[in-house]
Amino acid sequence: MKKRVPAAILLPALFSFACTAFADDAAGRGSLLKTDREFAAAAQTRGVEAWVETWAEFGVHPDGASGIAVGKAGIRKQMAPQYAAAGFALEWSPVHADVSKGGNVGTTWGRYKATSLKDGKKAVRTGDYVTVWEKQDDGSWKVVYDTGDRDQSTSEKP
Repeated sequence: MKKRVPAAILLPALFSFACTAFADDAAGRGSLLKTDREFAAAAQTRGVEAWVETWAEFGVHPDGASGIAVGKAGIRKQMAPQYAAAGFALEWSPVHADVSKGGNVGTTWGRYKATSLKDGKKAVRTGDYVTVWEKQDDGSWKVVYDTGDRDQSTSEKP
């Protein structure tokens, strides 16, 4: 059974974002795409520490069986066992970004690939993801919400 993000958490954030017009801000979109790409690269080399560093103090991440992580401590608790597991790898690549007209909220979306060992065999999951970002006072971007949707078919490789 899939776990769903409680509407009380998700709907206010998405509603407020949807009501904000997107800016025609190529530089802002480029900056946000660069930030997401840097996050993805850092996660390859630094694992859970990259997640904690990029996470907002109140950031939310639903993750199926492991529940919903809130904040830096929550994301560490949720992601650390995955990165510690033998054979685990998580890669993603943003393909699009939007920035709110006010310039302080943005989204990226793209594709991800998660690799793990299941019963001693390599299991590969792919899918789409969306991340909501908030610009900080210092101009950096932090993740306030991240989720993904797994492709219907997954492949397992020996």
